[in-house]
Amino acid sequence: MNEEIKNKREILINNSEENIRADIFISKKLNLTRNFVQKLISEGRVKINNKIISKKSENVSKGDIVEVEIPEEEKFFLTKSEKKFDVIWEDENILVINKPAGYIVHPSSSEYKNTIVNMILEEIDFGVESEAKKEDLIKGKIRPGIVHRLDKDVSGVLVIAKNQKTLAYLSELFKERKVKKRYVALCFGYTTKDMRMINQKIARARGEKIMRVGEEGKEAITFVKKLRDRKDLSLSLFEVFPITGRTHQIRVHLSSNGFPIVKDEMYGGGGKKLQTLKKKLGEELFDFQGIFLHSLSIEIEGKTFFAPLPNYFQKIIQALWQEIPPTLCEAQKS
Repeated sequence: MNEEIKNKREILINNSEENIRADIFISKKLNLTRNFVQKLISEGRVKINNKIISKKSENVSKGDIVEVEIPEEEKFFLTKSEKKFDVIWEDENILVINKPAGYIVHPSSSEYKNTIVNMILEEIDFGVESEAKKEDLIKGKIRPGIVHRLDKDVSGVLVIAKNQKTLAYLSELFKERKVKKRYVALCFGYTTKDMRMINQKIARARGEKIMRVGEEGKEAITFVKKLRDRKDLSLSLFEVFPITGRTHQIRVHLSSNGFPIVKDEMYGGGGKKLQTLKKKLGEELFDFQGIFLHSLSIEIEGKTFFAPLPNYFQKIIQALWQEIPPTLCEAQKS
């Protein structure tokens, strides 16, 4: 226990508080979560009558003096990092970038040095603190300027607000579904259907980081348009238009309807199917970090921001169909 002690608290037990479990008593008295108090007990930071306790179930009695040490919270330093993206548009209020796959958008406890937020610190005006609490990182609270997110393994258009006023305005547009988003996805699965609407609620899988379709979840709507298919390889190329913005929405909706995105191990786009496809098309077409899902364009109040398909995406489309579909070519010229 080398870290600095934030504060030390002593509590005298009175009549009304005796015969209560120590963890419950401390939690209520100091307004701390029971999990945090139990962690303090396991670390030897709680004493009763000057004796360290080891059992969270130990009771307190009248006249006991409970001593609790609360350590200084671990902090992380937010640092600027080298830009690894192309700028699509920039003015005094917004920055629109082409996010490469392989980078998370905002800092977390596992990655806080090489995120998109680290790369834009000089571009935004939010008075970002150089220090961040571990708890805030874990909860994903350090996200200045971030209006919406793209998953780590997804590339494409990302809109960033450069000040608080613009952040509030854009956030409201996204919330009211006034922003049109367009994606491209290469998926396993063949279909004769050209258009479909997927209206399935999405919830977090209990005890896991992944999402799933479930009636207890939040409303999620996605429109899907088929651009190309290869029945012999059981592959489809889709344009995808998410109306809502749930976590992993496109990935979950496509996978749950029999079309997992190629290379998306989390939602069924890996395993034997992927290995077989690699053998047929060549390993080199899959030698990149990310999945075959790209945020192609975002339209805000009549203005469209477009991010060209990454080279690896263009190469596999050309290998499968010898050309890029005209609708994607038209967008690429805009």
